[in-house]
Amino acid sequence: MKLKLKGFFVGVMSFIVLTIALVFIGHEFSISWLTLAYTHQNSESGIYVSIEPLMPVMIALLASLILEYVYVRHNSKKISNKGF
Repeated sequence: MKLKLKGFFVGVMSFIVLTIALVFIGHEFSISWLTLAYTHQNSESGIYVSIEPLMPVMIALLASLILEYVYVRHNSKKISNKGF
C-alpha cells in the first residue's frame, strides 16, 4: 500500500475514533460543548431541525489532519533514510 493511502486511512480512522471518544466523554461527564445533540420538531407551522454543537467533530477533524500529516512525514523520512 502506498504511503499516502496509508496516511489517508490513518486520518479517517483517527477522525472516527476521536469523534466517538469525544462525544462519549461529553455524554458521560455532562460536558455540554462535547455532546452531539439532534433536535427535530415537526409542527403544523413548519419543521425545526437543530444539530447542536459540532465541536467534537471539529476537534476530531483538526486532530486527524495533524495526525495524518505527522504519520506521512515521519514514515517518508524513514523510507528516505533506508534508501528505498
